[in-house]
Amino acid sequence: MATITVKNIPNELYLKLKATASFNRRSINNEVIYCIENMIKSRKVNPDDFISQIENFYQNIDVPYLTDEKLKEYKEFGRL
Repeated sequence: MATITVKNIPNELYLKLKATASFNRRSINNEVIYCIENMIKSRKVNPDDFISQIENFYQNIDVPYLTDEKLKEYKEFGRL
């Protein structure tokens, strides 16, 4: 297996990584591998499923659908 070295990790990021690794009962090395795998692996997305998920999301929140007219109204709100 290959080995990599990561330098200059900010302390705050390292502490978060360490805490996450501990929570997940992994070593810091295994947590880094897990994070890299999740960021790199490809995900095939079915467009119809994706659109359905977005529609379900909007149905479950109390935010009006953003239209051109609504956007114009928001931009002009408070302007003289």
